Amino acid sequence: MKNKFNALIITIIVVILAGWGEYIIPRRLDISHIQVVEVAGLDYDKNAVLSLVFVPHTGIKNEDKKQSEINEKYVTVSGDTFAETIQGIQHYEDHIFVASHLKNIILGEKLAQNNLREAIDFIGKDDNFRLNSKVYIAKEMSASDIFREGIDNNYVLSERIDKLSLNKKGHTDVRTVEVIDVMKMLLSDSGTGVIPCIQIVENGEPQLADYYIETSEDEKYRVEFLGYGVISDGKLVEYLGKDESNGYDYVKNLIDEDYISVELNGVKLGIALIASKANILFDFDNNDLRKIIIKIKTNNYILENATGQNIFDNDVKPIEELENEKIRNVIMSTVDYSKQIGIDFLNIGETLKFYHPYKWRAISDSWNEIFKNVKFEVLVDSEINNGYGILAINSKG
Repeated sequence: MKNKFNALIITIIVVILAGWGEYIIPRRLDISHIQVVEVAGLDYDKNAVLSLVFVPHTGIKNEDKKQSEINEKYVTVSGDTFAETIQGIQHYEDHIFVASHLKNIILGEKLAQNNLREAIDFIGKDDNFRLNSKVYIAKEMSASDIFREGIDNNYVLSERIDKLSLNKKGHTDVRTVEVIDVMKMLLSDSGTGVIPCIQIVENGEPQLADYYIETSEDEKYRVEFLGYGVISDGKLVEYLGKDESNGYDYVKNLIDEDYISVELNGVKLGIALIASKANILFDFDNNDLRKIIIKIKTNNYILENATGQNIFDNDVKPIEELENEKIRNVIMSTVDYSKQIGIDFLNIGETLKFYHPYKWRAISDSWNEIFKNVKFEVLVDSEINNGYGILAINSKG
């Protein structure tokens, strides 16, 4: 009887799966039916039309040349809602768009200025996107402009961005944020923070860096990181320049390493910064915030020495003070700019709230006014250690 019962159950299951299998068991997709997307852009134009831009990743192995060729294109779909654009892209292509490998999302400037909160909310809810995709703002451009120029210059946009972020990871002027980071920022009490910017720039013209780039390749333009865009109340409101972006990274502990040039007695020295730690302290008189102190501690070594002498034969304090001054100046430029525009994008208020919740409660209602008028003091303590270079070894005999 038991065997008959088991046979009956098995028969019922087989019948159900045969009739309803396509709904119960996920449908398998042939790889040839899938179009993987690694970079996408969101735009907003003057007629309030929303655009979603995809760059399908279409790598083709060329057996004759023994190398991979990339036939990259971009597809733009516009509509009244982002949901319509997603539907439109699926209807346009003969492949199923799969964004599970989506690495980078580029937000056009106008969208960031008008619809940032709505765009991030859509990205967070739609299962075509990932919460760990990196987010960038196209500075003074639309996302479509970035895609168009990138493809016209014959390089793979997603790979270009990935390599830039990898090469500059931990250095000054740039950091990467993910969708989940932007969501947290927009959900915070202040709704204030920064998002990194990219732009198409012309080779041979310096941007945030103190150097020029020339190449033998037929490449007139390139994609470059250009500091940060300031977000306030869920919208892009300002851009940070080189020094302000640099100072932001120091205060937010985003620098793993940096290169600093100073001049001593007419000779330039290259300093390699290998560690940096920032602390923010608050000087109160009862509930009266008198001063905000930003303390920076760095560890360094001499990377480039054009003096022809061992630096450590003499006191290195003058060199350390030159580095202190340089770091102090960029941080103060960031603080001054933040106070000037009246936006606490350094999230000093959030830090105060975390460490002094009761005092924050007493001044939170008037924080914007207090922040614009409070005194800031920046204290930098740079320590230069012997790098054990050739000159140092020779000086010891």
